[in-house]
Amino acid sequence: MSLPFLRCLNLGLPSQALGLVRHASKKSGGSTKNGRDSMSKRLGVKKFGGEAVVAGNIIIRQRGTKYHPSTGVGMGKDHTLFATRDGYVRFWWNTPLKRQEVSINQNRERQRRTAVPASNDA
Repeated sequence: MSLPFLRCLNLGLPSQALGLVRHASKKSGGSTKNGRDSMSKRLGVKKFGGEAVVAGNIIIRQRGTKYHPSTGVGMGKDHTLFATRDGYVRFWWNTPLKRQEVSINQNRERQRRTAVPASNDA
């Protein structure tokens, strides 16, 4: 078929005359409600037992009071424990109150270690 012949029939373009109309064949993608997350809050112990701290250092960031403040330690409104004076961090279990407490000591404490005696059995 020639183009002038189709023009005299007023059928338009050759693809329309033959019924070959191309349509979009790509299916549209669906939306999703996933794909986002909240920033981590970086909770946990920041200064461990025996570490030196200065006043204002954050010792623990926590949700709730897993650890309670004792001497030389303050607690913020979000339960963050911080040093109120210079010294060394000490974690200990308060038996009468049955809770874990954090205090600041002026002197560095030795870690309690149970030494296993070496046996001379050879």
